[in-house]
Amino acid sequence: MGSFDGAETCELVGLYLLSQLQYLDIKVGLYRDDGQQITSTDMKNKEKMCAIFRDNGLNITIQDATIPYTEALKKNGHVKALKYAGKKTNTTTKNENKRKETANEETKETNRTNRRKRRITWLNPPYSKNVSSNIGKKIFDLLNSCFPANHKLHKIINKNTTKLSYSCTTNIKQIISSHNKRIINESSKKVSTTNLCNCRDKPSCPLQGNSLEQSLVYQATVKETNTNKIDTYIGITENTFKTRFNQHNYVKL
Repeated sequence: MGSFDGAETCELVGLYLLSQLQYLDIKVGLYRDDGQQITSTDMKNKEKMCAIFRDNGLNITIQDATIPYTEALKKNGHVKALKYAGKKTNTTTKNENKRKETANEETKETNRTNRRKRRITWLNPPYSKNVSSNIGKKIFDLLNSCFPANHKLHKIINKNTTKLSYSCTTNIKQIISSHNKRIINESSKKVSTTNLCNCRDKPSCPLQGNSLEQSLVYQATVKETNTNKIDTYIGITENTFKTRFNQHNYVKL
């Protein structure tokens, strides 16, 4: 089994175990192969959990991670007892009221400017050519069955807040089209205000008053002096056409 198949198998096993643990009075969370549970019943469901894992051929060890409040304070270095600070003076209360008012005004302004964004949960299943079933439909069917409208987590996990995709990045077509649009917009905004011709003799300009144009594909008719043979020459230049034309004349000489 490869890495993608192993991860997919691990998720399927975890979901199957969570479906069996949902009837117990506990809250269990699972990510990949790491699980965590929170309970306030003093581990009364320990034997039931062990039996569920034992029936599926798995072993589990449950440890009590609760620490008394005083011991936690001692471990963090808080040895001194708490003392009452006394009543607050009028100056401190006035300053606190001003701070609260300014904070409330700032929060109101930010709430007006900022728009509320929907929190979306993305599901990225591993891609495999061997899978021919419609995984997306089955996943959303599971969401509808496990989190119905009367469920307390339905507002967080539903078809509107959950998206499914093999990749969250844009595809090649979108990247190329956005790049082309950006280049076209930049070129359309540029307005050439410079002079397009600086020839001394304007009527004899080889490009009819546009000799300073750049990035051109041009075509010329060439006649040999010895045989009077006429050929067609096609060229391309990134510089101005006048610079390229002068280079042709220099080579001819």
